[in-house]
Amino acid sequence: MTYQMITPKQYVYSSINKYSSLYSGKNYKLKIYDHLFNVIGNGISDINDLKFTFNIINHKNYDFVPEKYISGEDLYYVRYELNGKIGTLNEYFTKDEVSIFGPRFTPRLVNTDWSTYPNFRKEYSLIWKDGVIDFLTNEWKRECVWFYNQCFYKIVNRKMVDQDMTNQTISSLTFIQETINMVNESIKGKVS
Repeated sequence: MTYQMITPKQYVYSSINKYSSLYSGKNYKLKIYDHLFNVIGNGISDINDLKFTFNIINHKNYDFVPEKYISGEDLYYVRYELNGKIGTLNEYFTKDEVSIFGPRFTPRLVNTDWSTYPNFRKEYSLIWKDGVIDFLTNEWKRECVWFYNQCFYKIVNRKMVDQDMTNQTISSLTFIQETINMVNESIKGKVS
């Protein structure tokens, strides 16, 4: 069988369908890319792991995702009490959907905030692993640039409010900018 790399959109949809409780809501794409590009222990330790992860045959449900999970609309999980037992339904619901539940069901707003992992260093970044930049398509590289730009602005905006530019913050911002520059150069064909 011929190798077929999953596209970013397919990867996002597959991730949401597999882990909707982790990746639903307003910041679904940022959460998925944060876990992919910037997390220690995401299961991708080298280029071979990435090739396996990005092989489309290892994914299901990658062409469709329920609109409610990506619409940006508030989502709710629903707790219930039935015959003295308390439980949680295994799905998220929109405000309209929870309005039909009776008094034994209690909707709770899902927290869809996103905060980057605070480990902006080459040894923790997928894009800096040997062979990864050469393996990725330009479509994936553009998604990587988009993600790191979002991280940069999130950190700058948070720190400007806090008035707290520590050495770690400056180091993180420097790393992010270096990563964006390296990936952009690769898209232009100047880096291999």
